[in-house]
Amino acid sequence: MNSDIIAGNWEQLKGKIKQQWGKLTHVDVDGNVRLTYEQLRNNLQSSYGYAKQEAEKAIDAFLASEDLQALKHKAEALLNNSMQTLKQTTRELQDNLLAYVKENPVKSMAYGVVVGVLTAKLLSKN
Repeated sequence: MNSDIIAGNWEQLKGKIKQQWGKLTHVDVDGNVRLTYEQLRNNLQSSYGYAKQEAEKAIDAFLASEDLQALKHKAEALLNNSMQTLKQTTRELQDNLLAYVKENPVKSMAYGVVVGVLTAKLLSKN
């Protein structure tokens, strides 16, 4: 579910970039999830003939737009929600593991020894 939302947000952002600068090709935008500021600036310079400062000014204005700020806040809220879910799941896993160890101390110790031996063997091969 969250990956679908993230993908949707990325698609929205790509659409806004293409809407703002229609001369950019799908390779300029689609092919790079980690499109950096410098890459976008260089793409604008080559596609629009912008000078470096002109391209930077256009990007800064685009990044400050209300639509993009709303998308940023939406992505931040999603990330925060995902982090909270991960923390809760980690706590539950930790609690379940501790309960299992308390209920099955001998088995837990045996598992620990097996994991330790296997880890040592794997590390000694490298």
